[in-house]
Amino acid sequence: MAYEKLAKYLPEGSGEKVIELLKQYPLQLRLVPGRKTKLGDYRPPARQGRFHRISVNLNLNRYAFLIILLHEIAHMQIWMRYKRKAKPHGAEWKACYRGLLKEYMDSGVFPPGLELPLKHHMIKAHASFTSDIQLMKALEKYDHKKTNGYSLEEIPIKTKFQSADGKVFIKGEKLRTRYRCYCVTNKRSYTIHPMAKIIPVEQE
Repeated sequence: MAYEKLAKYLPEGSGEKVIELLKQYPLQLRLVPGRKTKLGDYRPPARQGRFHRISVNLNLNRYAFLIILLHEIAHMQIWMRYKRKAKPHGAEWKACYRGLLKEYMDSGVFPPGLELPLKHHMIKAHASFTSDIQLMKALEKYDHKKTNGYSLEEIPIKTKFQSADGKVFIKGEKLRTRYRCYCVTNKRSYTIHPMAKIIPVEQE
């Protein structure tokens, strides 16, 4: 893609800096429609290829878009330095990701409401962005469109609810990071993210 078009997806004041960073690498950047399973990804060059590949979801707000992009750039930088000698989310990646985030935090592109959640995020440097519930909740305030309904964590245990795909569940206890929920539709149990958008169902 033409990097000049990228600025409209980024926080104000960060576009030029991000574009200059990306131009340093043989990189193919793809902006894709929202995916349920991931917000972005990185793939090293194919065999005998030279281009790194990064994709980022288009349905993210500007701040989430930048964070995900930096997450994937960190993967690219670590691959270039260590290849397979470093773990995908090991100490080297965490240090690189923190360094990239700090540059943009120090330059003031993130609003005050994100400063504290981002500082905590940098300390833990989660392998999965969606594992950081506090940061996701803070970022949700800056979404392009407010989604109808509730997040799973907002409803009480044993409440019946409907998911985006139409299945009906009963909310169960919280495990380490997700809730165990019983699906009334197919009689199976699932673990569901606390920030998943749901619609409460009136109790019979």
